[in-house]
Amino acid sequence: LEPLPGTDEEDDDVNEEDVDHGPEPPISNTDDNEDDDDHVADAKTDAAMMITWKKTTVDDSWPRKLGESKLSKAAKNVEALKGLDRKGTEKLLGTGELGNSSAAQRNRLLADLVAAETAREGAVTGKTQEDQARAWDRWVEWCRSTGISNDVFLDEFSRSERNKLFGAFAMALREGRFSGSNVHSLAESTVRNSLSFVASTFREHDRPNPTRDEDGELSRLLSRQFRAFKNDDPNPIQQKALPIGVLSEIAKRQTTETERAISQLAIGAFFFACRSCEYLKVPSAEKRRTDVLRLRNIRFLLNGRELDHGNSRLEFADCVAITFEWQKKDERMDTVTQMASGDALLCPVRQWAALMKRIRNYKGATDNTPVSAVWKNGRMEDVTS
Repeated sequence: LEPLPGTDEEDDDVNEEDVDHGPEPPISNTDDNEDDDDHVADAKTDAAMMITWKKTTVDDSWPRKLGESKLSKAAKNVEALKGLDRKGTEKLLGTGELGNSSAAQRNRLLADLVAAETAREGAVTGKTQEDQARAWDRWVEWCRSTGISNDVFLDEFSRSERNKLFGAFAMALREGRFSGSNVHSLAESTVRNSLSFVASTFREHDRPNPTRDEDGELSRLLSRQFRAFKNDDPNPIQQKALPIGVLSEIAKRQTTETERAISQLAIGAFFFACRSCEYLKVPSAEKRRTDVLRLRNIRFLLNGRELDHGNSRLEFADCVAITFEWQKKDERMDTVTQMASGDALLCPVRQWAALMKRIRNYKGATDNTPVSAVWKNGRMEDVTS
């Protein structure tokens, strides 16, 4: 590893052959030779920061997230986005007093900027990040098709012109131009969400929201266009409620361990109106904010006292309380309680108690075992959606 600019310190613990060299960090060279104690003391920290920079930029994912990116591959292919954030950071590091700061100080600031960007990524789920990346990818593709690929942020256009261009982009989305061959038209809500994602990317890069009028409201042109789309959309098909008789039929089919698990989960989740991702293993679960329930989230109470999960009277509890640690709408540690119904089958207490006893008997089961666990093929697996 080469010594940092402005210091003669080298990190003897780092082997240069083990360092994956990517693009150089946005720190200008300096001839300063500060000898102050703070600079020397931070030399190893700065060296580690330099290594981190190189490793995190090897995959060229700087625009969206430095570090382990949650974005889809499409997000990293937006050439117009690459370099813009980097240039902005280089400009920031050279602004005002920052331009005269030491290499150690600039590296420290860079570390804080990277940490701040990483923290902001945690505000939304991986799925939302992918949706925003996909919408931006389509916007860039549309810009290229219309001859404005060198100004994807529409800096050279007025506010009203940006509104009109976004209306044209909305029309391209509506016609399914960027969708599969089997998609002929996108719904108004899908088009609106896509434009919202693109507008968010504008804002993230210090550009005004291109969908807004001067008064900060949704553009009159886009508002009318969305209304027209909605009027032309077919009527939504309402889902019918699940009859309780279906659960009774499911409960009759318990010849295998998997069928037992499905019956207990279906009836137990019914009383708590659980989302599928809260009690089943679903695709791309790591990209969702809501996590599957664990055994630790379920409590049973009898005469005001909590029963241990191994208590033989678990099924005779007065109520069962489930704590949802993190729900879709950012609600944390929300506890919902259901009383025993008195029915031998359609009872939340009896079903969750049966589920608890079944999973607790599995080898390796702990408080962190998901409620979707089922013993299959000699090991614990999950009931999937």
